[in-house]
Amino acid sequence: DTTKRDSYWYEIALAVARRRAGFTFPASSSTQKGGANIGLAKLIPKFLDLGNHGENALIVANLFQNQLAVDLADRFISFVTKEFPGDLTKVIEGYCRKLEVILLLNTTVTPEIRKEVRDLAEKMFDITEVMKAQDSPLPSRIHNIGAFIHNGLGCVALADGTKEDARIAEEHYKQSRDTFKKIGYVEEAAAAENNMIFAQNQHKEGGPDVQSADYLENRQELYKHRVTKFGENASSTLGTGLNLATDLWRASRAVEAQRLATKLVFRCNRIHGPDHRLSAAAKSTLAKIKLRFVSIKYVHSGWAQLRALRYEESGELRICPIKTPRGLEYEKSCLVGPTCYRPIFGTPIICHGMEDSPRLNGKIGDLRKQGKNKNTFEVHFEDKDIEPCLVRSRNVRILFEIPDKEDE
Repeated sequence: DTTKRDSYWYEIALAVARRRAGFTFPASSSTQKGGANIGLAKLIPKFLDLGNHGENALIVANLFQNQLAVDLADRFISFVTKEFPGDLTKVIEGYCRKLEVILLLNTTVTPEIRKEVRDLAEKMFDITEVMKAQDSPLPSRIHNIGAFIHNGLGCVALADGTKEDARIAEEHYKQSRDTFKKIGYVEEAAAAENNMIFAQNQHKEGGPDVQSADYLENRQELYKHRVTKFGENASSTLGTGLNLATDLWRASRAVEAQRLATKLVFRCNRIHGPDHRLSAAAKSTLAKIKLRFVSIKYVHSGWAQLRALRYEESGELRICPIKTPRGLEYEKSCLVGPTCYRPIFGTPIICHGMEDSPRLNGKIGDLRKQGKNKNTFEVHFEDKDIEPCLVRSRNVRILFEIPDKEDE
C-alpha cells in the first residue's frame, strides 16, 4: 500500500524490480477494500519501458526520481481520471501525488512552482467540498490530504519572504496542525507545529528567534521520532535531519550541525545517489555550515564581515570578501594577525595555550556570546561534561575541519 510510505516511488520501483524477477502481485488489502491503489498491478507494466532498473533495491529507486517522478505523477492522474472518473477519492489521490512530487523536488520556489502548487490546491479543495456535500462523512485519508495541502501552501507562502507571507504561512501550518491532531496523526501534527513556530518567528518583531530552546527541542524530538519510526535512511528522516542541521547552525551550534550534516550527506549519497534532490540539498547544507566568517575593524568604516579561508604556516589568517568570483579567492585574499579579527558567533573553535585551565586545551566548542571584556567569548563545549566558560580571544583558534569523534 504505497499511501503508507514516505517514498512511494521507491515502492513502485521495487514493484517493477520484483515484476522483472518473476514475482506476482497478489491483491492487497487496500485493493480488496477499494482503496486508492486499485489497478496498481495493471499500472506497473505501463512503466516497464522507462529503462532497466538494475538489481540493487536501494539504487533502483533513483530512476523514478526527479523528472521521471513528475512524469509518473502525471500518468497516475491520467490513469485514475480515465479508469475511475466518478471516484473522487482516487482523483484527489492523484492530485496529491503530483503535489507531493512538486514539493519534494523543488528546493527553490519559483513563480511557476508557486502557481502550480496553488492551482493544484484549489482543484483538491474543490473536490473536497463536493465530497463534503455527500451524505457519508469524509474518510480520514481525505482529512490527511487536506492537512498536507495546507502544509504545501504554507511552504510556498513562506518562500515568498515577506512578513505578510509568513503570517499567511503560519495560518496554513496552523490549519494543518489542527487537522492532523483531529485525526490522531501525532507526528505530523508536531511537524506542522514546528513549521508554525518558524513562520511566527519570521514575522515577529526583531526577526526570527531560531535559538529558542523549545523550538530546537521540538526539532530534535521530531528527528529522533522519525529515526525510530522510519529508520535513519528514510527520505522523511533525511529531510527532517537537514532542517535540524540548518536550525542548529542558525542557533550558533555549528559543531553539532556540521557533524549531523556530514552524516546526512553520506546517507543521502548512499541511498539515493549524488543526483537526487536530497543529496544535492545535503551537500549544499554542509557546504553552507562549513563556511567560516570573521569581523574586521577598519579605521574609517567600522566593522565588516569577511570570509576566513585558512591559517597559514605563519599563524596568520587568510581572509577574503564574502562575495568573490569563483576561483579568485586567493587573488583577492590577504593575511591578518590574531589581534586584527574576531570570529563571529557560532564559529567552531578549538582552545589552545590556556595556562590557567590546561584541561580545556584541545577542547572543541562554539562561540556563543561576547564576554563583558571585549577580548573574551563565552564558549559552549562539545563535551557536555564541561560547563560553558569565558575564553580569551588569543586562546581560541577557528576550526576549519572538525575531526571525527573517537567513538564514530
